[in-house]
Amino acid sequence: MSERFPGYGYDYCAEFFYILPDSKKVLHHRYITYSRKLRGYPQGFKKDDFHKFKLKAWATVPLSVDEKLDMSVYLSKNDEIEDFTMQYRNILDRSHANGVRLPLKPGYSKSDIHALQIRTDYGHKNSEGKINHTNIELFDVFKNKINLDDEMSFIKQNFVVHNYESAIHYIFMQVEKHSQLIGPRFWLSPFEIHPNIVSLIHTLWKESHLSIPLCVLSRNVNIRMLQWIENTKEEIPDIDFVRIVKDEIREARNVESIDSENMRVLQLESNPSIRFLLPFPFFVPDKNFRYGSFKYTENGNKQLENGFEDLGVVYGKDKDSETTSEYDPQHGVSG
Repeated sequence: MSERFPGYGYDYCAEFFYILPDSKKVLHHRYITYSRKLRGYPQGFKKDDFHKFKLKAWATVPLSVDEKLDMSVYLSKNDEIEDFTMQYRNILDRSHANGVRLPLKPGYSKSDIHALQIRTDYGHKNSEGKINHTNIELFDVFKNKINLDDEMSFIKQNFVVHNYESAIHYIFMQVEKHSQLIGPRFWLSPFEIHPNIVSLIHTLWKESHLSIPLCVLSRNVNIRMLQWIENTKEEIPDIDFVRIVKDEIREARNVESIDSENMRVLQLESNPSIRFLLPFPFFVPDKNFRYGSFKYTENGNKQLENGFEDLGVVYGKDKDSETTSEYDPQHGVSG
């Protein structure tokens, strides 16, 4: 994969700590990074967290040279979201900046727009407690915020984010106004590994004239693909990919015909495999990346380092077969 791996992909890093129900006193730590090697007891996890959290995870996922996602989620022992962040960052060129409609502060014009940031989180607090909200912000080249603070830039949400995947969908639906292909690029073709299927699903979605956002349809198709691979242990031919997309479009049309305000949103079925716990892609994308698998006791003693063998990820080769694979997708959903 290294011959095709894009340079921007080396900004990718992911890290998570989790405690399985059958090992409440053992902390499992996974990380993937190109720029640094983690040592010692995991940063961001305290001994008290053994009693509070089931999972704490965060990642930076680059989508292109100019676009990145900042993702994090904390799950309590009863699977409730304690805290989360879902943020999209984009360096805008002049054509995209001209399409931005946020009011700017006095003294600024659209020619000053350099970056767009869309963020929703569950950690912002005021005197009333935590606020469900979304920030949409513009910055100049010096990282100064240049849009006005108004109802268009701080949006209170009148709905509950039931799981972290809902937060991903919500942000992606905002981002689609600026970058329409974000859904298939994230769910179906991370690091541009399958550009053909991005074009295929985009074309079929446009021809369908459905209301379902492309990002939601892409996740539905992604779940169907994961189920296929889990059952067959084989890659999906293009002809079957098209069939899956058309099936999902037909199901989405059935849902919309009953209630035009509703949409079909699939959820990944519960699975004991750790790869279905994760709220964002977690895989070894290139042999140049550093990655590790650790276990710690409650007092912080390291028990094991095995390079992901117990996670089922082996770079360049499927663990259960003799065939090579360029990546092992570790998609999943928390909550």
